[in-house]
Amino acid sequence: RIGPFAEPYPYVAACARGWFDWATADVRYRVECSVPRSVGSHALAQLDSGLLDLFLLDSTSLATALARGVGLSLLYINRVVNTDEALVARTVSRTAPQQKDIRSPKDLDGLTVGVPFGSSAHYHLSFLMELFEVQIDLRFLPPDDLLAAWDMGLIDAAWASNPTRSQLQARGGETLVNSGLLAEWGRPTLNGIVGRNAFVDENTAFVARVV
Repeated sequence: RIGPFAEPYPYVAACARGWFDWATADVRYRVECSVPRSVGSHALAQLDSGLLDLFLLDSTSLATALARGVGLSLLYINRVVNTDEALVARTVSRTAPQQKDIRSPKDLDGLTVGVPFGSSAHYHLSFLMELFEVQIDLRFLPPDDLLAAWDMGLIDAAWASNPTRSQLQARGGETLVNSGLLAEWGRPTLNGIVGRNAFVDENTAFVARVV
């Protein structure tokens, strides 16, 4: 049982098309793909309970799971998060009592920003708040809800990955900083294939074929 991120990457296509199905002389593997998840934290409960065996997980969610003592292993680094995840903001605030131009992260002081809780975007936003010494009203929203909050004027900015990031830009948002730049500043994040230790130990040949 494999769970992909809701992102347009080959891993997702391979899962959906059954390319991970495999047979040996002793066993036949038929892979069941779960519904793609847009936030890694949604998959942790399923991995923890044994409902998923492998998952494409972000590094922040993985660190959270390992800190809780969940038996997981990082098997393969799929990619380092780059420009496709970014902080996108309005050019003029809508949540402040008075309109305020937004040109840099410093301008977000006192404004409202949406971000998925416990995600790599949350980690980067927290780092940015510390770096620029700004106080932000955080609204923890799943990616699917960020667009609705933007359209209703409930947030002035959002840290999001594609396709949400591109959709925010299409609505007039401007990128203030992206995750690739923060990686250069010493705060890289990644997506990787993660497996339950019990499954990995019992199915080493299949896991090697997947990665």
